Amino acid sequence: YLVGDAAHEHVPLLLAQLPDGNCKPVAILLHGTGSCKEKMIPFMDTYAKQGFLAVSMDNRHLGERAMVPEISPEVALVASDGSVNLDTGILAKRLAVWARLSRPARLASYQASMRSA
Repeated sequence: YLVGDAAHEHVPLLLAQLPDGNCKPVAILLHGTGSCKEKMIPFMDTYAKQGFLAVSMDNRHLGERAMVPEISPEVALVASDGSVNLDTGILAKRLAVWARLSRPARLASYQASMRSA
């Protein structure tokens, strides 16, 4: 996670690179609306195999960043009091919840996240 000063500045990241650590410049892969960083994994793998440090992140109000207390308080990235839940034990649950959401539920989560911003 990149951790910022404000709750909306905490950004979940995925990184991929070859084990030797020798990297070309960074390739930043951004997902589309209604998606999440995990959808970029196949592309990240391709870039990493070409020697790039591949990075993908959840855009604001999407993926992990859409898990707000109003939708699912037990897996929210940012709690109602503004504290950040970076517990790795919660991460798998958070990702599983997002993956199971239908498109309308993702939209509702996105809208709730925007209202709380």
